[in-house]
Parts: sequence; structure tokens; C-alpha cells
Amino acid sequence: RIGEADAKALAGALAGVPGLKTLDVSGNGIGAAGAVALAEALKRKAVPWLQPLDVGSNFIGAAGAAALAGALAGVPG
Repeated sequence: RIGEADAKALAGALAGVPGLKTLDVSGNGIGAAGAVALAEALKRKAVPWLQPLDVGSNFIGAAGAAALAGALAGVPG
């Protein structure tokens, strides 16, 4: 189980894995701060073709959801 600090570290490492196609961090404790860190990595295009991204059951709250939605705006579904 990863927490917010781990999610932040993971977000920082995403740029080093350009071939990553899917990310499932569901059922962890990434929280809002972890979701925001992941969103920032997505905005930097660290992983431009990441689908799907599963952050379910993490209590990311409105701030985390808004950050992810903003980072994914315009990404083809």
C-alpha cells in the first residue's frame, strides 16, 4: 500500500518510464496530495499516452479529482 509520499515519488519517477501505458494505484492511500502530484506529472507529459489511469478507492477528494481532470483535459478517451 502506498501513501501520499510514495505517490509523489512515483509521480517524479514517471518521466523515466516513457513506455508506460497503464497505471493502477487503486486501493491505496495516495490522498489529494498524491493525486495532485500525479496530475502534475501528467501535465508535464511524462507519460503522454497513459490509459487507463486507475486511482479508485484513494480518497483523493475534490482537489485531487480536479487536478487529475485538468491534467487529462483534451486527452483522447
